[in-house]
Amino acid sequence: MIELMVSMAVSVAVIGALLISSMAMQRSLNSNKIYADAYSDQRRVADYIGRELRRAVGMAVTDPAGLRTDATGTPATVNISDRASLIVTLPAYYRSDGRDDPGYETPLAVVADATRLDYGTSAGLSQPVEVSFRKMFFGKENCVCFVRQEAGKDEVIVRHAENLYVQVTIAADGQTGSMKTWFRSSAIGPAPLVSTYDRLLLRNPPLLYRP
Repeated sequence: MIELMVSMAVSVAVIGALLISSMAMQRSLNSNKIYADAYSDQRRVADYIGRELRRAVGMAVTDPAGLRTDATGTPATVNISDRASLIVTLPAYYRSDGRDDPGYETPLAVVADATRLDYGTSAGLSQPVEVSFRKMFFGKENCVCFVRQEAGKDEVIVRHAENLYVQVTIAADGQTGSMKTWFRSSAIGPAPLVSTYDRLLLRNPPLLYRP
């Protein structure tokens, strides 16, 4: 009887240790998956925003109240969320913004006026296009998303972005900037974890500074 009780106690201890070890491993795997998914989302949104900033000819930000400020001539920082957004002005590369229009994929020619080279037609330079980046609840996806908005069209960059944060800073000269992305997760810890930080060299001089 004593031997049976001892063997049962040892078995319970061994099984308990295995169970605790299995649970710890499961938590570790779950944390690693959350980190990998979050890092992938960070790189995706950083690549989208960085690409547009590098070819921008103008930048602006909106504050949490939705008030717009041009990011030229003074440093500007925005934490993209809700009404706080980043607005990027791009050259108009194509003849149409309508996806069903035959000119949607037809590039504009490079033309010149008295001040600069740009894209356009024989009638003159084309008007630049504004693109905005927002983090908001997107009804079609039924979750918080990072969204790229252009010409009335919404493109979802990252879904389930409740714990993903992006901060963009534009220097006063409009030629350099930085972008920081981080996320929070109860599975990893309460402190924000910064895993990407990019320095940006903006290639095009802002329209305001062109002759």
